[in-house]
Amino acid sequence: MAPLRSERDGAFGPGASAPRCHSGFRLRSFKCRSAWAEALGASATADPYIMVAIPPRCTSSLTSRRRSAIKSNTMILNMRHRKPPSPLEQFILDYVWAHPNCTAETCREGLTSQRKLKDSTIRTVLRKLEEKGYVTHDVAGRTFVYRAVDTQRNVAAQAAQQLIERFCGGSVEDLLVGLVDNQFLEPEQLRQLAEKIAARREKKS
Repeated sequence: MAPLRSERDGAFGPGASAPRCHSGFRLRSFKCRSAWAEALGASATADPYIMVAIPPRCTSSLTSRRRSAIKSNTMILNMRHRKPPSPLEQFILDYVWAHPNCTAETCREGLTSQRKLKDSTIRTVLRKLEEKGYVTHDVAGRTFVYRAVDTQRNVAAQAAQQLIERFCGGSVEDLLVGLVDNQFLEPEQLRQLAEKIAARREKKS
């Protein structure tokens, strides 16, 4: 049983790779039943395979939505389990916090007075910050525009929570007592903090 042939692509049949037409349609071969063969004017001994041009699928919008959903879910997962930034990553992250919607080029130019970095280094660090869940980007033309995923205060709070869970058994009290005992925090500062927290609760209520 000889398979169908294409002058340009050679022989192909069931399971073989199907060539594309110039219009973007994909050529597929199907084994037709006897009734179809008769309708097509083929004899019982004729090759039962027919070649059909299948239009391309309109999946661009679906693909875009899937990519957006995957990106959003990945970002949330990274925020919950993100690793602390390295000193260089923290240096560039501080700039992104201070200058939202910045590009790699504006980062390099803005940081030149403090530290000269190569453009490739800036791009690599921004990519690592995005992998860790600290920044995200939009595309404007062919340029990546970066912004922070979360505020500095929220990131600091999440880092403190990790410390509490890791070293204090989840006890905030143990952390505060340790800060006071080691003179990182004065009792008066704790009193002022308690007053601020109470004032915020009153405003919310």
